Amino acid sequence: LSVFFAAVLCYVSLAFSWAHVFAQLSSKPAPSPIRPSTNNLPFAAGESYFFVVTYAGFSVGRASLQVIGKDDFNGRKVLHFISAARTNRFFDLFYKLRNRVESLWDEQAHYSLYYSTYQEEVDEIRTKEIRFYPEKELVIYKRGDVEERFNLSKRVQDTLSAFYFLRTMSLDERNSPVIIETFDSRRLWQVKVFVIGREVVEVPAGVFNTIIVKPELDYEGIFKHKGDIYIWLTDDQKRMPIKVKSKIKIGSFEALLERYEPK
Repeated sequence: LSVFFAAVLCYVSLAFSWAHVFAQLSSKPAPSPIRPSTNNLPFAAGESYFFVVTYAGFSVGRASLQVIGKDDFNGRKVLHFISAARTNRFFDLFYKLRNRVESLWDEQAHYSLYYSTYQEEVDEIRTKEIRFYPEKELVIYKRGDVEERFNLSKRVQDTLSAFYFLRTMSLDERNSPVIIETFDSRRLWQVKVFVIGREVVEVPAGVFNTIIVKPELDYEGIFKHKGDIYIWLTDDQKRMPIKVKSKIKIGSFEALLERYEPK
């Protein structure tokens, strides 16, 4: 059971960052949702969200999403995204987990240039790094000490920037699903996100009018083909992440927004 709790916490963080998100390839052309200009992005440097992760009403850890600043990378102006998760002090006694995902996202052209993960579970550490060079039609993928190269000419998202890219889209039932091209696990995926409704929800951070979206996923590990995940975003231009919930055969878990900056 303790192993499952730790897996749940890790999965919540990855749900926010879209890590291990796989969707079936669509046979239909993708819709073309309207996206705002760079000056009207719904997020900016300094934005932070902090979540409590629960299973059956019990807190098992914390997760966060942050835009920590603007950087220069390969001559491009980028936003620096970070997603992190960790088990709480009590649960560390049974199964210590630390997870950190980073992404550098081209602020002008809205695509990923760099992605990395650091995952520590008990005594095992796993790392991954992806560098995108669309002008060279190249992706360099490094897992641990093993490096591979792939041909890819498109400007695409990584599994963390895909979440921020989703927030730039015009989301409603009329243009659902939206499709986000995302590179991970050595290939390009078509991630489909459905808008399924609206709801007023209460979380520790307050009461919010939200829009509910459902990514079409294939889960890895114990989650594969065993559940659905739902994400609540504020029903306004900011598309703030408020709540994540997943229902699986052995229960359900939630990540609830505790606080955010700036308000």
